[in-house]
Amino acid sequence: HEIIFKWPNDIFFENKKFGGMIIEPYSLNKDNKYVIIGIGINFLSSPLTCMYQTTYIKKFIQIKNKSIFLEIFFKNFFFNWKNYTKEKNIIVSKFKNSLMYLNQRIEIKTNSNKKIVGTFKGINNDGSLILDKGDKLVSIYSGSIKT
Repeated sequence: HEIIFKWPNDIFFENKKFGGMIIEPYSLNKDNKYVIIGIGINFLSSPLTCMYQTTYIKKFIQIKNKSIFLEIFFKNFFFNWKNYTKEKNIIVSKFKNSLMYLNQRIEIKTNSNKKIVGTFKGINNDGSLILDKGDKLVSIYSGSIKT
């Protein structure tokens, strides 16, 4: 079993959500750019919700404590962040190949409560979802996938 990602920011194991990530780029000017990263991971327990099934790290990984997990997690995260430019194709390919609902018919509920239906074809390099509506490909920049 592998960890998979639900666009735009949820992290799943065995079809159960255990975390999520938000990355927001900011630019004060052309020389002053930065990124704010928010990460949430269920480690010891998970919330009960009727919207989707949940799980937590200690249920599927044998690890003694959060410190060990966080050290491994951040070493991997920052290694990939640092090497993104030279390893971009490999990193993006791994991510794209681990997307939930890839090549499946989905419904997207946009932030304005609009529903868009089509086949999930992947993501663009800017993170937008590529949806095949039958007659054209469209890029979706925000919303949530409903199956």
